[in-house]
Amino acid sequence: MKVEDVATALNLPIEQVEQMLGVEHPAILSLTTPAGARELYSACSETMKPAVLEKWKLLVEEATLNLKTPAEAKELYFNCPRRFDSSAEKRWFELTKQAIPKLKTPAEGHALYSVCPINLKIVVMKKWVWLTTRAIRKLKTAAEATELYQVCPEKLEQEIVKKMVKLKAPKTRAID
Repeated sequence: MKVEDVATALNLPIEQVEQMLGVEHPAILSLTTPAGARELYSACSETMKPAVLEKWKLLVEEATLNLKTPAEAKELYFNCPRRFDSSAEKRWFELTKQAIPKLKTPAEGHALYSVCPINLKIVVMKKWVWLTTRAIRKLKTAAEATELYQVCPEKLEQEIVKKMVKLKAPKTRAID
């Protein structure tokens, strides 16, 4: 007898019969990402939620092991069930701490700051400011200053503008 026939005979939802029989719904079988599981969980019937949550948990655990960047960890953190977000958050924190000493440019600092956990924003900002201050001293053209301005911390914008004005100012010759 098919699952559909049993569900009809017992007047139960198909998902409930599938759960009783240990059969996974095709939508659950096709899940490959935590984000997909989150979407299905929010749209599925109440009887299907436990099975989707189980699959979601497995996908989060697998994804946590494969994380390589703070941006990936942030995405996972916001796509996992609340009761499993501590492992994703821990990995996000670890990856961000590993990335901070590897920062080489203000653009990298800007990128990391935009994806780091709130509790590491101050640490990332400190490194980003240091990198930007160093870059300001090395500016040689207004075009370089404009480029740096696009990725600098807000508190250094004025300093870059001043440097840009200085670089654009016409060079005057001393009169003998």
